[in-house]
Amino acid sequence: MYIENCLLLALYMYITSRPDKSTSEMLWLQLEQETVCFLTKCMQCSSISLIGRDCQCNLEVVKALIIMLHRQWLTVRRVEGNLFDMHGKQVVQFLRDTVLLLHSLSQKDKLFHDHCLEVLHQYDHVMPGVRAIFRKVPNLKAFEELALDELYPLETETDDQEMDCS
Repeated sequence: MYIENCLLLALYMYITSRPDKSTSEMLWLQLEQETVCFLTKCMQCSSISLIGRDCQCNLEVVKALIIMLHRQWLTVRRVEGNLFDMHGKQVVQFLRDTVLLLHSLSQKDKLFHDHCLEVLHQYDHVMPGVRAIFRKVPNLKAFEELALDELYPLETETDDQEMDCS
């Protein structure tokens, strides 16, 4: 299927490429938040299948979510001291929502890890960073921690850190 025929694919491609350089970070965050909210509702209602379709969007959804997660995590790193101001709270909520959506996709998509391959370096970079941010979130739910643990087990993080030290 071509990009002209699939609105989801067009949306993922637009978000990952960010072609409008004049758009502010806040507007990109809003678009990404609304996209994650929409996709979460699609997963919950099964109104639109995000996986298992014969379309390239099936391959791109995980990649797009990881790219968005990575970008917003970098935003949090830039404003580290302000995690709990208005903008920081929005970004932290986006991270929480995106982790839950990725977890839901990982549970339903047999090829989830294959879909991560193209952005594996970003995935491996962002997940320990998200875990560090989650440790600072006072009202983090147990299921959010579990979702992160299942997406990126602590053993993986420890192994990576040991490799970096040698």
